[in-house]
Amino acid sequence: MAHFQISSGTDWEDPKLPAALLEVNVDERLASHLVTYMGRSTPGHIYAVHLGFLTAGQHELALQRADSSNAAIKLRHTRLDVFYANHPFYSVLAHAPIIFGRSRRRVDASQTHENWLDPDMRYSDVPLLLAYEKRDLNFIQVLRYTVLFSNENGGTPPGLLHLWGRYTDIEWACRVELAANGQRRRVFFQGRNHREFPYFGGFENEQPALQVATLDNMFSDSLTTQLRFALPPFFKIPSDGLHESVMLEAPWTWRVSAKEARREQRLNPLPTDSTRIADLQRYLFIQFMAEPETLGVKTGGYFIAKYKNDPNEYASNLRNSLLTIRSDKAIARQTAVPLPSGIGVDELQRLEFVADGSIILMKIARLFSLNENDSPILWKQNWDGALHLRPGQRAVLFDFNSR
Repeated sequence: MAHFQISSGTDWEDPKLPAALLEVNVDERLASHLVTYMGRSTPGHIYAVHLGFLTAGQHELALQRADSSNAAIKLRHTRLDVFYANHPFYSVLAHAPIIFGRSRRRVDASQTHENWLDPDMRYSDVPLLLAYEKRDLNFIQVLRYTVLFSNENGGTPPGLLHLWGRYTDIEWACRVELAANGQRRRVFFQGRNHREFPYFGGFENEQPALQVATLDNMFSDSLTTQLRFALPPFFKIPSDGLHESVMLEAPWTWRVSAKEARREQRLNPLPTDSTRIADLQRYLFIQFMAEPETLGVKTGGYFIAKYKNDPNEYASNLRNSLLTIRSDKAIARQTAVPLPSGIGVDELQRLEFVADGSIILMKIARLFSLNENDSPILWKQNWDGALHLRPGQRAVLFDFNSR
């Protein structure tokens, strides 16, 4: 692994120069591209790169520009980590996928709603993190890898924000099955329409190569581009199923996401109520767990927040049934409720949950919002229990009227 501490004269919110593109080369071989999405952060952001398998001996590591921009680049520090075959993390690293960017495609000028997209993933939908899950099943070890992208050009902002509580896209990329002796048995990947396919692509040593093939960040095992992202799988998917918690482990991902949201919302030529969202600093984010009263029957619900000194109530689904979270199995999800301007972490007066079907609300794991620097600030409230709710029933979870 290589860790580069870099600052650049770019701003991810700036449509003219959001980032610079760099190449990371080992022995004159391209290991990964690097997008400086954190720009001028002080004292520089640490970008981690998976260099892959190296034989013992001397090697040359080089970092160089890969675009024509004249943005200032300052490399402040470099650290290398080496993992040998007897390291407990070795198999997770050895089989981590390499992610290739989407192909650049011709955009019809008459389709103005697509003009702001950047299909080659240098300025949007950039892979930020690689996470993993590790399970042992009947003498087989299963490794599953998940990519966190800065956004999803195939999604609608309200859907991402209110159904998933984020502007990023989190997608599982591939699943690797290992035999008891550590040898690779089979590989599967997530392809178009969220379907699982057997992997027939190539490997770099043990690492499968996957290309982002759709605007909603599904994958293909056929490669047509050179843009590549080799990310170390440093983050483990939590056992409670709340994939979004990974973003709190790497809070800088919220800053990248918020800046991209502001940039794309300004550039989006369709400023209608159905597509526009507010600044991500203007939301209360809720992580919760629930399950249908009867598994296999789709049910769900939404949250309503009331803040001090504001007569209005704000709903996580914007009073739109299409933005109500529903599932026929256990729910571990994040959602977002509008946060009025000037409201802070102590201004929540009441939080309620409205059932859509018969549901058991199990837990409010976290409440948080973003500060002026786009960093998540955890609110003090949480809730545990087992509320059995009927369709349409409204349950008060927090009520601070007495304060």
